[in-house]
Amino acid sequence: MLKQVSARLILCSFLILVFLWGCGPTGGGNAYRSEVYDRQDSRYRGGIEVSSDGRSIRIYGNLYCYGNYQWHTGQWVNIQNGGVSEFTDWCNNWQKTYGLEISGGQLRIYYKHSQNPSGFYGGWIPLCPRGGGISTSAGSFRVETNNANNIRFCYYDYYNGGRWVCGNWVSYSCGPSCPSGYTYNPSRKICEADPIYSYSCPA
Repeated sequence: MLKQVSARLILCSFLILVFLWGCGPTGGGNAYRSEVYDRQDSRYRGGIEVSSDGRSIRIYGNLYCYGNYQWHTGQWVNIQNGGVSEFTDWCNNWQKTYGLEISGGQLRIYYKHSQNPSGFYGGWIPLCPRGGGISTSAGSFRVETNNANNIRFCYYDYYNGGRWVCGNWVSYSCGPSCPSGYTYNPSRKICEADPIYSYSCPA
């Protein structure tokens, strides 16, 4: 009798564990989006999106608040020119801001909320001319790049084994390549000749 109760308890515990694991977030997306969404309710999702020409990036999310979902998108940020893409979610007087910043061929992500308006900033990672790093914000979400100029969004699942769940890799473009001796000027959208420096030998 005791063996039967013990076996049932083990089986029940296993089924609960499988159920909990199956209810956690999962990664996905498409050719332009790298996102993480909830397995039980795929409306609850967030990630990053690359423009169709591969030259701009933005952050987005569809977040839950007391029975309603609110869709948010940050501004498009041109990879060459840099800038900030962020959105702010309000839920019952609680403010949360999610963002990413691009500057000088590097990217970092950040997260702010009502009790810490100065925010949690991830480290800068290379984006162009080649990626290859991880920027983590507040330990809960991160953005990764690799040296094939792909980018993806990841979320840390605290409730199902403490694991990172990542969306698809999405390719991005660093703009046109210039011939040797030229540098791309994003404001004029042309390749300009590198300046020639001259100096005089000391007498």
